[in-house]
Amino acid sequence: MAPSGSATRSRATGKRPSAASAATKAFIMNRIGDCGLLIGILMFLFFSIGWWASSSDVFLSFTTIGDAAKYVLDSTNPFLYTVIAVLIFLGPVAKSAQFPLHTWLPDAMEGPTPISALIHAATMVAAGVYLIARVYPIFELSPDAMTIIAWTGAITAILGATIAITQQDIKKALAYSTCSQLGYMVMAMGAGAYTAGLFHLMTHAYFKAMLFLCSGAVIHGLNDQQNMKYMGGLRKHMPAVAYTYLIGCLAISGIFLSGFWSKEEIFSGLLEHNQILLLVIAIIVAGLTAFYMFRTYFLTFEGEYRGHEYPHNASKTITLPLIILAFPSAIIGFILCGKFGLPSFDAFMRISEETASHGESLLIPIVSLIVALAGFGLAMVLYVDKYRNMFKINLDKFIRQIKPVYNFSTNLWYIDKSYYKLVDYIVLPVSEFLSVFDKFLVDGIVNLVALWVRFSGWILRLFQNGNLQTYATILFGGLMFLTFVFTIYWLL
Repeated sequence: MAPSGSATRSRATGKRPSAASAATKAFIMNRIGDCGLLIGILMFLFFSIGWWASSSDVFLSFTTIGDAAKYVLDSTNPFLYTVIAVLIFLGPVAKSAQFPLHTWLPDAMEGPTPISALIHAATMVAAGVYLIARVYPIFELSPDAMTIIAWTGAITAILGATIAITQQDIKKALAYSTCSQLGYMVMAMGAGAYTAGLFHLMTHAYFKAMLFLCSGAVIHGLNDQQNMKYMGGLRKHMPAVAYTYLIGCLAISGIFLSGFWSKEEIFSGLLEHNQILLLVIAIIVAGLTAFYMFRTYFLTFEGEYRGHEYPHNASKTITLPLIILAFPSAIIGFILCGKFGLPSFDAFMRISEETASHGESLLIPIVSLIVALAGFGLAMVLYVDKYRNMFKINLDKFIRQIKPVYNFSTNLWYIDKSYYKLVDYIVLPVSEFLSVFDKFLVDGIVNLVALWVRFSGWILRLFQNGNLQTYATILFGGLMFLTFVFTIYWLL
């Protein structure tokens, strides 16, 4: 159903408690990561003082950070060095929405869709992955830190994918897709496939920004409707948006377009570094990615329209950026496939011939493509009326049969609810106890000291009245007291 009048008015007036709550969550989650990053940087600088102070010509920078990292490792021990590396990694965990600090990113979809496209898909969330790349010499010296990075990315990738498959809000589905793809990049870098992670970072920026802008065009055309239950058949009303969204789905799923090249590079990198379990997870996530992305496409653009508001086509102002982004979304992977170079067509043909002559090199690309096509086919069978009726699939009945699993996904792995319970039953009671402790005990002691000083000052002020007779009496009394004390001491 369309948004109610009150909801529309709340958007118009800016009174949206959910948006304020999302901003607060984003602030808190990122401050947790920033705290770890700051402590890690300070510890790294502290233990590297001897290195950069040894010569006036040596300065700590990204070009010399590898030498500094070796000095820190030699001057500490492997465990402490791993702690420093993991603390620095907490910054990317928060900024790039990695488990367990990922929950802020889907809620941040409360913001305007162009902001979601630019900041939450292409630039800001990529900053964490970029930081991993810039300080990679620190991480690669610690195998334990690399393992933590790789598995953090793997958990995030599969978490985001399994949640995205049940989301009804089109922007939330794309947001969890972003979490999953960022997990791909982090997993690749942690496994040692540094170039592959950066490659996917660049290809993902184009097609995910385009997908978010497409979702914004749909939401705009449906008067702020974001629930895919009330969409469908929109390809007839906004064909440019539908076809550019389709290009984005093909690209992110790794079906021939740019995502195919970067994901194949990740798979090959994982295999090259003997990370077989991570490779299996990456392949599974690739299939899930194709499934949930084409699920959003079929629910939004195919079938019959299920909404109440009459959809209107997007203007040229909206569709032109989509068309512009569609070109790099489709071909940027091919352009960058030669180790981030610009290979000519002849070079590409030569590489293809070499690959074809070694059949084992085709295994990973073929598996990647088959898995993506399987996800696409499953989404088509489940969410296209023609094929669902052909195979006599009752989707609602199927969901009821797997209700616990479905609820686990729709409830976001119960992570958000667990955080809220943690805050309600542990953080808040502890905070209230500390508040009472501070207010009555700490403040009480401070106030008591202040009261004693004030009382002592009041007593002393009685004797400092400017009267000469008073001073003479105090002096005589003091002398008599001292005489008495020394007499007693002499007699004893």
